[in-house]
Amino acid sequence: GQGGIKISGARRLVLAAITLLLVNPLLLWDVGFQLSFFATAGIFIVGPVLLAALRIAAQKLSTLRRGISAKSAIPPRLPGTGAIACSLGVFLTVLPLNARYFNCVAPIALISNIIVVPLASAALYLGLIAALAGILFLPAGLWLNSGTMVLLKALESSAGALARIPGGMMVLAAPDFLMTVSYYAILVCVLYALYRKIKPLPAEVVWRKHTPKRLLMAALAVSAVLVVRPVLAISKTKVVVVDVGQGCAALIQCSSGVTGLIDCGPVKSNGASIIANLLRHYGVRNLDFIMISHGHADHCGAMPALMEEFGIKKIILPSDYRQRPVLKQLANDAAALGISVLGAESGSVFGSGKARVEVLWPAETQYSGAAGDENSGSLTLRISDQGRTLLLPGDLGSKELNALVEASLPDSLSRNSLSHNLPHSGLKSDAWVVAHHGSAGSYCPEFYQAADPDLSIVSVGNNAYGHPSGAVLEGLTAGESRILLTSNSGAVTLTFNRDALTHHAWRARGLFGLWRWRNKGAN
Repeated sequence: GQGGIKISGARRLVLAAITLLLVNPLLLWDVGFQLSFFATAGIFIVGPVLLAALRIAAQKLSTLRRGISAKSAIPPRLPGTGAIACSLGVFLTVLPLNARYFNCVAPIALISNIIVVPLASAALYLGLIAALAGILFLPAGLWLNSGTMVLLKALESSAGALARIPGGMMVLAAPDFLMTVSYYAILVCVLYALYRKIKPLPAEVVWRKHTPKRLLMAALAVSAVLVVRPVLAISKTKVVVVDVGQGCAALIQCSSGVTGLIDCGPVKSNGASIIANLLRHYGVRNLDFIMISHGHADHCGAMPALMEEFGIKKIILPSDYRQRPVLKQLANDAAALGISVLGAESGSVFGSGKARVEVLWPAETQYSGAAGDENSGSLTLRISDQGRTLLLPGDLGSKELNALVEASLPDSLSRNSLSHNLPHSGLKSDAWVVAHHGSAGSYCPEFYQAADPDLSIVSVGNNAYGHPSGAVLEGLTAGESRILLTSNSGAVTLTFNRDALTHHAWRARGLFGLWRWRNKGAN
């Protein structure tokens, strides 16, 4: 047609998608299928509409600049408009998916696709020709292949130069399901409005004249509500116990807006960290604090990478960190980057709004760096807000857990010397992160009885240590505590409410990632 609109490609796309889903309905939740479908839709559906709109815009610009009559024919396609329309169509259709799954969008792709794709195509075709020529006459194949290498080098250099452009890559928080649906509703409305500009309806169809505008206004209204809703909602303190494999890390977001980490988990072999991916998922670029319980790699291995990528105001370490080689090195690296370093021990309290983080262990005299036992010197923390509490005892063993129990008793000072200088308060908690990943060495039924948690979270992954121990799990089950293993449930999010500490697990999500909430009432 005049506007260049083609629907045959769209029909083929829908037919292919239906066929694939009939064979395997689970593809609907596959990230690769979603990206492939929407990217192809951007080429076959969105791209032609945008191309026609660009041609009409070019005609209007020609009319304004050269005085050409508006009734003159639409000028021929300008060089590159097809590539621009196609690139923009793909960018718009996969934008929320990139933000949702990868927490980033690349506006520079609009330019890079125009430069990189032709180079890649030329390299591919030249490589095929070189391969065929090499079969017939090897020197000719080698000579042609040298041209392929030049194209690939140009491709690599162009991609690297474009990647270094400021603003070329933007980190975004993952949009929720409703926001994603609202985005696509607006996109459909805008495309429909453009389509009707290109192919107007007959004059007699009056009742559909304003349909695009009405649909667009409705979609914008819904989007406005979704954007304003989080601002108007009452903010609550949340803690996300992250699935970092065999390690431990927790993200805390206080109701006051303060955001921090308690431990940061291990680092992957490629230098990336799982906790960094989580921070991008929530759109976090700056951290008010990071608390490190002790110097083992499964709790602080990702710290150097985090200090390089994110803005961090301060790190909080055990007060004797200068006696611990790993923590001392972290403190030196942080100081070199201008990050404040604070020491903490039992009795230290950090507050923000109504949220409080109390340090229960260790006192300065209860750990000797010469002993080399990082686990026994782990910071033990209690997070409280709205009358709800969460315990994080790090990698304490049964001896230290028993000392905490003794400290919670009125006559503790006369019963156990380890409890000296510990704060005297009950250990009762709504939930806790099980000590030392549930190891046999942390088995302490007295602590389970004193804490009496409704929920026990075991931060654990595949390991050769036998974590979690069967005895620990049996002890927690005997106390009727619900047990969640991050290796099975994924990340666990806890929300501090006045009436209960609610929680949901990542792998307990329902259709399209909507949460199935699991509420736990207060005792």
